Amino acid sequence: MSNNMGERLPMGFLITTLSHEFRTRTTAALEPYDLSTREFGLLVRLLHHGTLTQSKLGQLHHTDRTSMVSCIDDLEAKGLVERRRDPNDRRAYLVSLTDHGRSTLVSAGKLVEEAERDITASLTDRQREDVRMLLTRAVSDIQSTIQA
Repeated sequence: MSNNMGERLPMGFLITTLSHEFRTRTTAALEPYDLSTREFGLLVRLLHHGTLTQSKLGQLHHTDRTSMVSCIDDLEAKGLVERRRDPNDRRAYLVSLTDHGRSTLVSAGKLVEEAERDITASLTDRQREDVRMLLTRAVSDIQSTIQA
């Protein structure tokens, strides 16, 4: 992609620039819910995947064990997730959304989507979905190499 001056900027630079803007605006959107972007992402993963072990949730979210424990502690204290022993593996914990977690995620998600639309205002809905699909594919490729 070239800017108005004809220079072709590296993809990593473009993604980093967008990432910074997304993080800034998403952080602001999540502030009324006392959620960090990491916590929001974990809630989204639980919504899509259902109950997961704490370890699996950390793998999906590229979060180390210590940070995951702290993050789940915070989400549990806010009443957004429930953590219980895995009956099939007493060493593991299962994490699931609470009803309060689901409703908070729906409300907060609307503000996050609004921030996304503002950032990508120059794109059509179709272009936005194309970008999402391409990024999802790239992330999936990364995750498949990690799991291999």
